[in-house]
Amino acid sequence: MLAFLAKLRKLFVFLTAVAVVAEMVLWRRAEAWGVAFFRPWLAAIGAGTVCVGALLRAWAAGHIVKREAIAAAGPYRHVRHPLYLGSLLIGIGFGLFVGDGLVLGCVAVYSSLFYTLAILDEEAKMTARFGEAYRAYARSTGRLLPRPGRAPPAAQRFDWRLFVHNNGYMAFIYAACALLAADIARRVNLALLLLP
Repeated sequence: MLAFLAKLRKLFVFLTAVAVVAEMVLWRRAEAWGVAFFRPWLAAIGAGTVCVGALLRAWAAGHIVKREAIAAAGPYRHVRHPLYLGSLLIGIGFGLFVGDGLVLGCVAVYSSLFYTLAILDEEAKMTARFGEAYRAYARSTGRLLPRPGRAPPAAQRFDWRLFVHNNGYMAFIYAACALLAADIARRVNLALLLLP
């Protein structure tokens, strides 16, 4: 059941994106999006947070060999789920970029529900597969936040072949498309409001 619910997360992200674009363009809610509350400094912080999230996902993609070994190098030295942490940062950054509480609310609901389910499912599978080795790794790292001074030593370096194999570049493509779409929607919204 956990695995099934965890797989629904992509559908939830897609439906949330459709809802946000519909809210921004079709209903032209200027007071909640784009015009009245648009703050360039907040958009800059949001875009920066999106970039940090995409970079974290890319860094993690260059270190993980799924289902074959415990990833304990790169960002995995500090947190067990850097891919989810990167995605969370992208979601928060996007919410800040658009300056919409609806997006931030969706990120909060999505993260607390789907990431929790996915993480619990993933950790159960890793424990079943790797036993005490994974339990020892879990004791030395945080799930999403690092535990200071507890990172295990790791010799593996970033591997570009893993990065490509794990589609690490897709985080940049998705993030750039999301920010571009949000900026276009904001500009369309503004143009529609200026029409007589």
